[in-house]
Amino acid sequence: MDAFYFQITIPEFQYPIIWDNPIPGVYMSSVFFTHTFPTVSKMVGGEKESICLRVVEVVIPGYRVRGETALLECQYDLERDVLYSVKWYKDNEEFYRFMPRFSPPQQSYRMDGVKVDNHLSDDKRVTLKGVTLKSSGLYRCEVSAEAPSFSSVSGEGRMEVVYLPRDGPHISEQGKLYQVGDVLSLNCTSGRSYPASILHWYVNDEKITSSKELVEYAPVMHKHGLLTASLGLKLSLAPGHFPGGALRARCVARVSPVLWTADQESLVERVAPLIDNREALLLDNQWVMILLYIVANGLKPKYLSTGYHSSLGYCPIVAQNTRLPQYAGLHPG
Repeated sequence: MDAFYFQITIPEFQYPIIWDNPIPGVYMSSVFFTHTFPTVSKMVGGEKESICLRVVEVVIPGYRVRGETALLECQYDLERDVLYSVKWYKDNEEFYRFMPRFSPPQQSYRMDGVKVDNHLSDDKRVTLKGVTLKSSGLYRCEVSAEAPSFSSVSGEGRMEVVYLPRDGPHISEQGKLYQVGDVLSLNCTSGRSYPASILHWYVNDEKITSSKELVEYAPVMHKHGLLTASLGLKLSLAPGHFPGGALRARCVARVSPVLWTADQESLVERVAPLIDNREALLLDNQWVMILLYIVANGLKPKYLSTGYHSSLGYCPIVAQNTRLPQYAGLHPG
């Protein structure tokens, strides 16, 4: 007959217990505390054979969208034990239990943010319907066995409920005209969500990361705990910002993890600089001189016309069929 001994493992503590009076004929190993509840196994011929309750897997969805259904799973193996109860806790408060000795075996308790669907729940799964932001928290499954072992094991996981924005980000201060040397000033505001949206600016498809060009704002809290995020952009414009004569500024909003993404783009056109005041005055003086020359010399042109000159960029006065002196920048006829 093979010699065997029992090993009890209770995690999270790492010190041994020395047995003062070992059972005759049975060799006891050291006991290491590595869990809050014991798992007992039997060593036969150098191999470990489990003889009582153990949790195989606890599955808690990391994220759910508000209004959705959440399925919590607790997979366990009784081995030679008999099930006494399965209990579920949220933030250390019990909200559901399954006890096979009772009829019906399921029983749920009222808790803010937790609505159990008993028809879709049993000893290994619990269905939560219509989750809300208050459903977020730490969920724990605890499985207990009947006598004689009275063993109990548990597993846990955290679930966060998110509220996605109903519309995309909005860019303000649009429609302005800019020149090289101006400071582009735009603001991007997300829709209401939980958690707050994460915003990023892109200029001509290049992400803006410099803190000198970004203006951070604190999230604004709304009813029911929803948040609005805002991010400003201040960029000194250079010729390279206008490929093809226009700048493309885009704001991207994300709810992390990437459960939702939306963006809005703003097209900023470049305008030519205005004529210098001194240049405008010079042009006015030239037009006056032309008119005085015509009157002083008794010239009678058929008509005078004004029009936009594409090569000059302004509107000179043109005297038809009249010989005029060649003033700088003006070419009669």
